[in-house]
Amino acid sequence: MNHNQKLMHLIEVYPDQTTQLFKYFKYQPVTLELFVSAVDNSDYPLTEWLDALDTMTEWLTKRDRVMSLTNKIQYLDCATEIMAKGAHWDNFATAIYSILEQYGCERSSDESNKNH
Repeated sequence: MNHNQKLMHLIEVYPDQTTQLFKYFKYQPVTLELFVSAVDNSDYPLTEWLDALDTMTEWLTKRDRVMSLTNKIQYLDCATEIMAKGAHWDNFATAIYSILEQYGCERSSDESNKNH
């Protein structure tokens, strides 16, 4: 399956997440592979991963920070390991917000520096 076929398959399976899937992965074939692999290896469904990705993006934006999509997915993947060690939250997005608030995000950069 090529990238467009994979993306369209995900949209068929998760029609309510069409906007999120297009926003993050329309032009990101390698990142889509990384994302699907991370989701498959976790205890959280794709829908919660997308919501956690939105939460993380909003958290960074409010702080004028940016981060590559690949790094966001890696951060989320690491967070699932923290969560597996016994911390309990209602859902993945709530957990990510708490983790970001507690630990921050050292891979993010200042938005004003992204074009330099």
